Amino acid sequence: MMRNRLYIVFFSLLLQSIVAGQTVLNNSIFPMAGDVQTLLIDLQPGIFLTPPSTISQEWDFSVLESAQERQDTFFSASSGAFFSAFPTADMIHRNEQGREEYIQVNQNQMVVLGYVQELFGSAFPVVYESPVVRWQVPLAYGGAFSHTNEAGFSVGLDDYPLIDSLLNSIGEIGGIVDSLRLLTIIETNKVADAWGQCLMPNGHYFDVLRVKETVSTETVIEVFVKIGPLGIWLDLSEFIEDLDATEFEVANNYEFVTNNNTGFLVKLFSDTDNNVIRAEFKNEEITSASYEPFAKSNIIHTIFPNPGDDLIYIKMEKGEKLFQLQIIDLWGKTVIKQFLNLNQDDTFEISTEQLPPATYIYLLLDQNGALMTSGKLIIGEG
Repeated sequence: MMRNRLYIVFFSLLLQSIVAGQTVLNNSIFPMAGDVQTLLIDLQPGIFLTPPSTISQEWDFSVLESAQERQDTFFSASSGAFFSAFPTADMIHRNEQGREEYIQVNQNQMVVLGYVQELFGSAFPVVYESPVVRWQVPLAYGGAFSHTNEAGFSVGLDDYPLIDSLLNSIGEIGGIVDSLRLLTIIETNKVADAWGQCLMPNGHYFDVLRVKETVSTETVIEVFVKIGPLGIWLDLSEFIEDLDATEFEVANNYEFVTNNNTGFLVKLFSDTDNNVIRAEFKNEEITSASYEPFAKSNIIHTIFPNPGDDLIYIKMEKGEKLFQLQIIDLWGKTVIKQFLNLNQDDTFEISTEQLPPATYIYLLLDQNGALMTSGKLIIGEG
């Protein structure tokens, strides 16, 4: 009996030592409409993946260098051209492929309802049969979620004469092409397979959870062909030699995530042999879930009042001598573009009386058009 009690005490202490210091992700990692994140890209990261482990690990990302950068942008869903197909969506995310995803967020989940597919020069909404879970919290080491989903759309070709002409010119089909269908089958698996600390290029350490994501996607383009009184769906790749109508893709990604920071700190993309071929990362001070994008130069500025009404002011204290200000609405349209010359003044008055009350994104660019910093601007009732 005494020995059994000692075993229980030993394993309890072991379990406590394993879980001590682990990060448990909460919904502070979820983005909000209006967020703009600047992600730096290293195309030759020189990083090796460590195997999963029950004990704390350390990852040194201080070696990452920026070769490129991209903007991760979240817009209000109601501003989207296909909002009617996704009426419960909260925001639109433009992902790394430039595809627009419609996203819904609640207290515990961030899900993708569908996306906009471009095909033969036209755009179509693709609605998932059930939402694809992008994030689910709370998430701790060992936690996992997965699902298989199917999405598709079909269009009558009477509304798309160019596509109709193209497909009906293929004599081998042997019938009249009536409709076009795109079918996507997606299988997603996410597991928090490691935990510990990571060192970022800015010299700061963060407690993180490593989340491995495996996504398998199969996309098939088919046509509905009328043959006599009947009709069947046919895979286009059988008839168009130069068209790869069926695509199958498997992606393994590793995200390093901490609380009070939207999205990931670092994301590693690996090939089929688990070699890291690309890294995306942030390099800014992280203090809260309200994310301030990384400032590429040593620019110091203040924008006020914010919220504003008919006039706003930008005070430049340090940085380049010539700036370009752009204000963008949540449709992605540039509504104000103005050059600011620091040699002439350090405080600039900007008229915003033509802007309706809404949330906007402002960008400050150098004279070559490179982004230096950005932020959120709210225009209220005047």
